[in-house]
Amino acid sequence: MTKSLSQEVVAAGIRVNAIAPGLIDTPMVANEADPQLMPFVLGQIGMRRMGRPEEVAALALHLCSEEASYTTGQIVSPNGGMTL
Repeated sequence: MTKSLSQEVVAAGIRVNAIAPGLIDTPMVANEADPQLMPFVLGQIGMRRMGRPEEVAALALHLCSEEASYTTGQIVSPNGGMTL
């Protein structure tokens, strides 16, 4: 969907990108995660920690900025190296 929409609107100067975060330290994760499984899950992440909401927000701000003016149709996944 990100790539398709990007192709449709790029001529109008509109950029479309998606953020697909990995494990982020939020109240939902704290309430739903099994504490016994967390060491295993964190062991699967290269950085060995959960991301912070502020880190996802910083990426969103970057994608909205002129610094990302040549970026469109991308899916960016802040995941601490989970997919390495």
